[in-house]
Amino acid sequence: MVGGKEVLGVMTNDSDPQSPRSLFIQLLDSAQGRPIQAWRFDNLPSITIGRAEDNHIAIADQQVSRLHAKLVWQENGWQLISLGRNGTVIDNHLVSEFQLTDQTIFRLGTDGPMLRVRLTEAEPTRTETISNFDPSMIAMLAVDEARTQEEVRHITEDALFQGLLEQSQIMKARRRESPS
Repeated sequence: MVGGKEVLGVMTNDSDPQSPRSLFIQLLDSAQGRPIQAWRFDNLPSITIGRAEDNHIAIADQQVSRLHAKLVWQENGWQLISLGRNGTVIDNHLVSEFQLTDQTIFRLGTDGPMLRVRLTEAEPTRTETISNFDPSMIAMLAVDEARTQEEVRHITEDALFQGLLEQSQIMKARRRESPS
């Protein structure tokens, strides 16, 4: 992402081992490990990650340095180079350089954001950002009003609900009767 915009290069010739391949990066939810934002890069020899807006991936987090890491295409694949003052962590180890493989997860700083590298495009999930939203999914989000009304009726007619409702009315009446 450069200046808040997704960067897409030109597709490469897959038969040329010197050409960078597509690279997919996912920002992960640190609690659940699910993707919350995704970037795709094609035909770029290097990708910068940091807090500064001019990075390909700009992440506003205090653990992230202005230029925190660089992903560089080399003859044998993508290499991560750590440049940030808080370091880059893979498998609980600080690394200065690391050969990336599909599904590599790294953290910017010891408590910073987590990113996952994908060498092939991931199937879209419902947890990804709105830029990956499929409009055909809108029907799935529609509320079934008849079913909602039936569920509300079922709950409100239940003996437990009726007992709670009666108790709350008694408590309200007592509160009104007692002097403040």
